[in-house]
Amino acid sequence: MYISNMMCYLYDVKVYSGQKSENKTGIVYYWPLVDVAKVSSSYTCIEEEKYCYRLYSHPESWQEAQKVCEDDGGYLFLVNSDKKYEIVKLKALADGGSGSVTYYYVGATDEHKEDVWNWLDGSPVNRSYFIPGRPDNYQKIQHCLSFMTGNDVGLDDRSCLSPHSFFCEISLS
Repeated sequence: MYISNMMCYLYDVKVYSGQKSENKTGIVYYWPLVDVAKVSSSYTCIEEEKYCYRLYSHPESWQEAQKVCEDDGGYLFLVNSDKKYEIVKLKALADGGSGSVTYYYVGATDEHKEDVWNWLDGSPVNRSYFIPGRPDNYQKIQHCLSFMTGNDVGLDDRSCLSPHSFFCEISLS
């Protein structure tokens, strides 16, 4: 007979890995799924992958960007696969152009523990997606993840308060 010592919690708000609202290890995060018919037409849906995404070009802080995504029924985009990395790369380069340095918030933070980068669903960030030499926690204030275009292209840590464009994601049922 197997008896688990795990506890179950039900929150009336979304709880994300790495954020101050919940920092316990061994947690499985479940989020509500959205029917594709209810997703705004401003989103591009990849139905076989069960998500939709959108680029917001108006700059916000990381927390405000996350709130915009939540208001849409989603969260900041999780760059947790090669396919999603390529989507963000192509969209960001088309939006900001190559050569100009532009940042786009995505859904990971190390606010709970320095240099432990996890996506909001608790999965680890693939370190190979970072720009060489990053993350660097410049001036000890960079705890939110962004996708950077310019001379280099890839993930970079940024201050959570700096206003940047951002990508949102909605999980489909």
